[in-house]
Amino acid sequence: MKWIALPQFLTAPVVATILRFVDARLTMALGFALVGCACFMAGQLTHEWIGEDFLPSQLVQAVGQSFGLTSVVWFSLKHLRPTEIFTFGALLQTGRLFGAQLGAAFVQTFLRIREQTYSNLIGLHVNAGSLLTDQRLDEYARAVAGRSVGQPEAAARATALLARSVQNQAYVLAYIDGFMVLGFAVIGALLLMLLLRDPPSNLEQPAARR
Repeated sequence: MKWIALPQFLTAPVVATILRFVDARLTMALGFALVGCACFMAGQLTHEWIGEDFLPSQLVQAVGQSFGLTSVVWFSLKHLRPTEIFTFGALLQTGRLFGAQLGAAFVQTFLRIREQTYSNLIGLHVNAGSLLTDQRLDEYARAVAGRSVGQPEAAARATALLARSVQNQAYVLAYIDGFMVLGFAVIGALLLMLLLRDPPSNLEQPAARR
């Protein structure tokens, strides 16, 4: 969170200044493109990645979110009359909360299904009695032998470790698919931006009260 949220405090004022001189659709496209790049960067992960390996993609995502979200709000306000601002604020808050829940539910369901699929596919290549499987089980058994009561318990723990290894690799592949799906979703959003129209040159202003 610190590498996603904190950089936005620094970049958001810069984006707001840029928007005074640049078409908001350009900065919006730049922001979404950076978020997409961050997804594809994170999609290169392996089981050896640790927190620091995600740092480059997180920084790119933070800058992209600042450009993209700030530009969306700026561009939307250009299409509104002053009397519609409060309605837009409520709509924005509703969209933020509902969109976050909907997105989280989709990602969680997608990852669960992909993990189950990959676990089954990887498991098809783990055959009892094969040379590679027996070698891996022997390595696990020797590793836990000192903390096991007898060879049967060591063998059972080795089997559990092998199953966990398969599941971990399945999760890695599922997360790669998740990042890729989000990256392609951003590409879809960029295509939809081509439909955005110029804001009205003159919006009707409410009559001033005396």
